[in-house]
Amino acid sequence: MDAYNRTVGTIESRVLVTARRFKELGVSAAETIPETTTVERTPRPLQAPEMADLFGNPDDEEEAR
Repeated sequence: MDAYNRTVGTIESRVLVTARRFKELGVSAAETIPETTTVERTPRPLQAPEMADLFGNPDDEEEAR
C-alpha cells in the first residue's frame, strides 16, 4: 500500500502538474482522451511463504487496526 500511495503522490505532484502545462503551451491532442473507469478489484495476495514473508501478511496489518 505504501508503494501505491507514493505512486499516487508522484502522479498528483509531478505528472499532473506537468501535464497541465501542456494546455498553457498550446499543446493538444487531435481527439479528446476518454475518461477511464475506476478499478474496483484488489490485487491477488502472495501465497508462496517465501514471498509472503518478504512483504508481511496484509491480514496481520488489518487485525492490528
